Amino acid sequence: MAQDQNPGTTPQTITAQGVFGLPQGCRVVLNHTMSDFMLQLIAAAAPAVAGAMENINGQTAVVVTANDDLVEVRFDNPISLPANGGRPAISCKDAWARLRRTGEGVFEFSTAATNPDPQGPSLSYLVAGLTAVSEMSMIIFSANGEPKLRSTPSSGAGVAVNVEAFSAPYLSYVPAFLRSIVPGSMSLISVTQTF
Repeated sequence: MAQDQNPGTTPQTITAQGVFGLPQGCRVVLNHTMSDFMLQLIAAAAPAVAGAMENINGQTAVVVTANDDLVEVRFDNPISLPANGGRPAISCKDAWARLRRTGEGVFEFSTAATNPDPQGPSLSYLVAGLTAVSEMSMIIFSANGEPKLRSTPSSGAGVAVNVEAFSAPYLSYVPAFLRSIVPGSMSLISVTQTF
């Protein structure tokens, strides 16, 4: 069972819905909260990732499922990805993101969208085997014992869910002199209930 890291407290089960604190059926708006510096650093190494982060700003969606084992968010509008290398820009429709609890304290995050061109690439991403622990009011997700993400759940309408990334796991390709100026964690995205 995932446990709170504060000694003397009752062990706490972490649920998919508890990670976000958003009710099923609510509408949300998503925004990237990453600093311009970090976005430019990512764009230099992974332009498609940076383009997707920029495109998420202001996207609206609905929480179609929110229970102990699954939270699924469906986007209202297509997700555009900029041209990258030899690939032209694409606009993917039917985009969704899911957080699924696969075991006690274990989660997977996935996202996908459909490219209208059946011959073109589709957007899909999966991270499995994320272990979750509660630390004060936050949920820390780790893979292979290394912290990857931190989520602060919403406490009600108008209060954003904030997701941050721990920098170290994602900067192995960055020269050491640049890693030294990057903060230990960085804001990624906020999800705010609109009603």
